[in-house]
This record gives sequence, structure tokens and C-alpha cells, in this order.
Amino acid sequence: MTKFSLFFLTVIGALFVYGTRDVPQTDLDEDKTEREVLRRHREKDPRFIKYENVHLWWDNVPASITETGLNHEFQTNIHPDDYAGPESCKACHAKNHKTWSQHPHRWMNALADTSTVKGDFSGDASISYLGGMGTFYREGEEYRMGLDRERDNVRRVYAITQTIGSRFYQYYVGKQLEGPEPDSHDFYKTDHVLPFGYWLDAKEWVPVVHVGDEGELPDGIRADPFAINTIEFHPYATRCNYCHTTFPLADMFIRDAALVSQYAPAPVHFSMSNYLADAHPSVWDGTQYTSDLSNEAVDQVVQQVHNFEAPQHAVTLGISCEACHLGSKQHVRQKLTPP
Repeated sequence: MTKFSLFFLTVIGALFVYGTRDVPQTDLDEDKTEREVLRRHREKDPRFIKYENVHLWWDNVPASITETGLNHEFQTNIHPDDYAGPESCKACHAKNHKTWSQHPHRWMNALADTSTVKGDFSGDASISYLGGMGTFYREGEEYRMGLDRERDNVRRVYAITQTIGSRFYQYYVGKQLEGPEPDSHDFYKTDHVLPFGYWLDAKEWVPVVHVGDEGELPDGIRADPFAINTIEFHPYATRCNYCHTTFPLADMFIRDAALVSQYAPAPVHFSMSNYLADAHPSVWDGTQYTSDLSNEAVDQVVQQVHNFEAPQHAVTLGISCEACHLGSKQHVRQKLTPP
């Protein structure tokens, strides 16, 4: 498998922008000739996204960097295929695996099922809040959260897909099944944090806190979960799963360069387009010239990676061994290769 390139240098800027030199204007009428001119221009002036210690190169990594950077010949440990998963650690690190399995990091995010859900979904528990009622129940093997407020004739029903946490509170992620919004609304299509969570020690349902900009405001000021048009919407993929789940580090370069740059030991130059063509061809298959994409189209490619859902793209739901050790598949195969 062709791997992408990763380089370290010593000096880098601190803004999050595309390369700033303008594409030269041309009076040529032929699209083909214009594309050829643009391609030559991009070879000399490739686009990049820059944030502090991280450069994400789209068109190509300049020779001035590849020739002076600290290149490598060994197998990477940040590609999705380099990750083995926590169960691969169990045979040799049984004690560590057991400790992790019982730690809140393990349960920071999980698929909702009988082994992970801690809240009372018996159908007998409820919460009265802002003149409305929240109810929690099962439909077969699935978990539901219902919100009703008679005075507004509002009813919402959510299907719960994931859990968040299990130490003090457990919150829930899901999609709306029934509500006043039209069927095309994002509530029905996107996993998002639901308005009520379960307080484990008190064994009662409470409004969620620490979620969104209004999460710490008192009742009556924060958004009303029963209202129409003012309800808060916190997509889990773009608000929470950056920290609650273990993604391959190469994905995180694109998903959150600002976060990665805080921990990069030296400036990093990353070939984003080559990596995506190799690891995520459904996002970018590499069959086009990178220069043929406008800045807006490149932004759309990056946004797709930002929106990665954890169940489809994370190494582990929750924080696991390889969140720190990175891809350990080579270590699993050859014990003397350090993780």
C-alpha cells in the first residue's frame, strides 16, 4: 500500500489559511489550456492549510520541504490500517487491558445497548421540565427518549444510538424520529446530543450541562428543548467525538489541526491529498489533478473529514490504548517493535 509522506521542519507560521498568492489571470478561452496553466502554477505555488505547528498540503509538498525535512523510510503508525484495536493488546497486557476496560475512558463513548446504557429506560422514569415532560423507554431492543409539552402541542421522539460517559452522568446521542420539524431537517439525519441525561448516583434524569455555549446557563435563559426553532443542536461528529473517541492520528491532522499542533514536538508537513486518496478514496480518490479543485471544493473535502461519524471511522468508541500509543499493528506482529 502506498503511504503518504510526513515531514518535520523547524520553522512554520501560525495562521489557518490557504497559501496566499493569487492564481494568475489569463485571457485564454480554452478550458484545457487554462487548466494546464493552473496546474503549472500550483506546482510552483501549492495550496496549504496552516495552523500553528501543522501544514496540510493539498496540491503537493514543495521540494524545498522534502529535501530539508526529516523524512523516513519506515512504516507509519498513524494510518487507519496501522491500528490494531484494544482487543489486540489483551493477550500480552492483560492487567492493563482490564484496568482500561473498567476506566471511564473506555466508556466515554459507546454504541447504545444493554451492556452500555446505564439510564432508567424502564418506562417508569420521567422528568418534568419547563412545563413539559421527558420520558424514557424501550421499543424492543432500542432505546427511546420522548419530549411532550401539551400547551404547545409539541411532541418529539428520539432514537438513541450512542452513550456518552458513565462515571457521574450518562448522556445520549441519537436522531429524531418524530417532531414538529419537516422530514428534511438535520435532526432526523444527524446524530446529536440529546437534551436529558441520567445522574447515576441520584438515579434520576436531569437536563444536560457542559454541552454547547449555553450549557452552563440557568433554566429560563438556556435553550428550551421543547420549543420550535430555538432548540439547541449539537452534532456529535463535529462537537464531541474529537475527544471522546480514538481516531487515527492522520485523520486528526485534517479533523483538528489546531488540537494536534498543540502536541506536535516539531512543525509537521502533511500531504493531505495523497493521504485521503490512500485512506479515504470515497472522500478523494486522487483521479483528478488536485489543482483542478477550487478552494471551495477543497473546503468541502476537508469538511467531509470533519464530519466523520465515530461508528464508521473511529478506531475505538471511547479512549483506548492507541489514543496515546498510536497505531500498534506492527507491534502486535513483532513484539520488539515499540508501539
